[in-house]
Amino acid sequence: MIDVFVYGSVLAGERNHHHIAPFLLAVQPGVVRGRLYDTGKGYPALILDENGYEVVGEWCMITGAGLKKFDELEEFYGPGHPDNDYERVRVQDVGHGRDGWVYVWTHDRGCSEVTSGSWRKHLGRK
Repeated sequence: MIDVFVYGSVLAGERNHHHIAPFLLAVQPGVVRGRLYDTGKGYPALILDENGYEVVGEWCMITGAGLKKFDELEEFYGPGHPDNDYERVRVQDVGHGRDGWVYVWTHDRGCSEVTSGSWRKHLGRK
């Protein structure tokens, strides 16, 4: 079982959730610390920052094949690959210490910040 923290279009009920649904074993709420951005492309990006705010999301417990699907969806080709849209790094939940993978940007790309820390709130959803 592999844990992946999601915070945007892969959340349950959001537009890309169906891509990972076949690989899901369980989903639980979670929170990490960072800064959330609206990419302007219909999905967010996260920059991890211990001095940032709480970013709410979900922990997806998936199979090994699910991690490969996540890598494809998030355009992750390997650590530091020049074609990556996101990097896949380890993160720890601020509430209960759970840790796992998360897909992040490594630097600010000039997009609008989502200061609520919630992609769903940003979209006007609960």
